[in-house]
Amino acid sequence: MGYYTQLVIEVYVKKDKIQEFKKAVKRLMKELEGDDDHWFWYYSDISVDEDGTISFEDYHRKVYDENKFAEFLAEFVEEGYIYGYGEEAGDIWRIYFDGKGNYKIQEARFVWD
Repeated sequence: MGYYTQLVIEVYVKKDKIQEFKKAVKRLMKELEGDDDHWFWYYSDISVDEDGTISFEDYHRKVYDENKFAEFLAEFVEEGYIYGYGEEAGDIWRIYFDGKGNYKIQEARFVWD
């Protein structure tokens, strides 16, 4: 990851966790002040609406520290996926969330004849 990737988000914040999620994002935004190396910089344009829909200002973006991001989201989201499609052929990955606070990052594997 770490270079431009197109994201497709097929996961939602649980309705009963939306306010908690918004507070957590505000807390992380506060941590960004004065810390140019904070992992959340690449996700600081995240938002959630009243239906739990997660959105970014731009879905074509750099993705770094995906484990930290997935760990952060896992606490709040229902079962679902975030798909990433990179610039290189075969650079396809997804983060699977089980809705119980767990996640798994999966990368495509290609077999050539």
